[in-house]
Amino acid sequence: MFALDHYPSKAKINAYSRAEYIGQIAAALKDTPEMTFLLDSPFGDLFRIPTNKASFSGKLVLGLICRQLVTNKRYEMWMVFAGHPIRLGLREWALITGLECGTYPKDKDVESVMQREEGENTVWATLFGDDKAKPTVEELRDRLISETDMPAWKKLALALIIIVDGVLICDKSPPLRPNEMTVELTKNLDFFCKYPWGRTSFLLTLERIASFKGDTDVKKLRSGCKQHSYALHGFPLGLQLLAFATIPSIASLLPSEGDTAVFTERTIKNLSKLRPIKTSTILACESAEQVCAVVVVRTLV
Repeated sequence: MFALDHYPSKAKINAYSRAEYIGQIAAALKDTPEMTFLLDSPFGDLFRIPTNKASFSGKLVLGLICRQLVTNKRYEMWMVFAGHPIRLGLREWALITGLECGTYPKDKDVESVMQREEGENTVWATLFGDDKAKPTVEELRDRLISETDMPAWKKLALALIIIVDGVLICDKSPPLRPNEMTVELTKNLDFFCKYPWGRTSFLLTLERIASFKGDTDVKKLRSGCKQHSYALHGFPLGLQLLAFATIPSIASLLPSEGDTAVFTERTIKNLSKLRPIKTSTILACESAEQVCAVVVVRTLV
């Protein structure tokens, strides 16, 4: 396996995931049974991410991508920081996000949930008014916030769709739009919450940041890090959270380091920015006394 031997360029990282939607959902559903449901579900830990860790830094994530090892591990990403190996695998992803990361249900079970009785409307038509409607996730967020008289079941359905298609999956260029399967599965909340959205999010994230699995991919990795722009799908904030959990010198870059308020305690429209991160900042973190990067991560909450 080969480690990349240069540091990040001035490439711009475009992350389509919108972590601020989590806080906006928390505000819209504050003190409601729907919020309690979300907190008790596999999505609950997303609302417990400290808000000072939820501001995405493209420079930091690019710095981590550029420190990865090219390996034949298909479903793992290995990085070296200050000589310490750090693994991002499905186990780490589950610990970081708290999401359901188990095996996928059988296709017939998914189809059974999505199946409709004769004459029954699709969930899509019920939620959006028409089978041909093409709302964006942002528009759904706006509806959830503004339509205070919306029925409770619809609020919960919209919240789940926003979380999955606006925060965790995000596999297409903006504007993000809800996926048909995501929408239709909300008719069975128990099945929806047990579905391994975490596994899907992990695989999509890894597909963009760690698709370098052979000797010939070293040039591909170098080239990718030198691009003027680099689009990330899935939930790339997860990689940043891994760094905060395992590397104390990186965690010191957090704004208001002692402030651990979470989304359910403080909801802000625009997340507070991290301290300015440059290549020199990351290099300084590597040479710090308390680097202590470890392979096994701890939970964030």
